[in-house]
Amino acid sequence: MSISLNSFSDLIKSFQYNNIVKNPTFESTSGWAIVGNSGTISAESNTLKITANGNYSYAIVYQGHDMSQIQQNYKFYQVADMRVTNPDCSRIDLYIYDGLSYTKTQNTPIQNEWYKLSQIVTITNASPTLFRTYFRHVYSDAGTATGKVMEVKNSMLINLTSLFGQGNEPSLNDCNDIFKFVDGNTQPNFSKQIAI
Repeated sequence: MSISLNSFSDLIKSFQYNNIVKNPTFESTSGWAIVGNSGTISAESNTLKITANGNYSYAIVYQGHDMSQIQQNYKFYQVADMRVTNPDCSRIDLYIYDGLSYTKTQNTPIQNEWYKLSQIVTITNASPTLFRTYFRHVYSDAGTATGKVMEVKNSMLINLTSLFGQGNEPSLNDCNDIFKFVDGNTQPNFSKQIAI
């Protein structure tokens, strides 16, 4: 489905969309947890900071979601702004996990450069066991990872199938345009009613 913002405003008067992510603008660390003692998390200025502690060559944080949202063949739009504050990172990952991983990766991220990682995930798992959003930063070894920080802002996970109907889900480019238009500022209101 190819949509321009102009035609969208002509076709749709308003709709309500729900971000599945809780605490998506990171007013605190509420709802987020570190995986496997791989580091620590903190929140400051609407930014989640994930610090690796050197137990592993990475640090991972996650949030669990309501299992009633997920079904095989459902499509989800996932997006977050991510950066590392060091020159040593091998890659940063944004992913959904349901027993299978669906990952968007930025290899060799540049220090202090923000990346908007986004993907559309089609759930292929017939029997999902979990439904989680993950953020990860990865290094060459645990020693290199020690004390390294990744920052995340503006996390969003939208059930496109529920919102638009099966077979009518927008493309990734359309989602990037639609939801960029919707949040439209540095501290988006993820639950606002929109007119487009």
